[in-house]
Amino acid sequence: MVVVFISSKKEKRPSSFDIAIPPTKENGLKGSSIIRCGKIATLEKKIALGELGFLEKENLKKVVKTINKILET
Repeated sequence: MVVVFISSKKEKRPSSFDIAIPPTKENGLKGSSIIRCGKIATLEKKIALGELGFLEKENLKKVVKTINKILET
């Protein structure tokens, strides 16, 4: 499983690959979060404990577009 890092903590020097995600009923976030597309990892699927929420289509498109930019360089 390929994952990207998500955090509610703001960094002093945000990356151009960070995407701000506000909390909504649809995504299930409890507070404003940052998806750090520059921090990609692979995990064994059995490590995942379950879903905490999900991205709406528009935000998912932003993440995919940003990851594509990273992989093109």
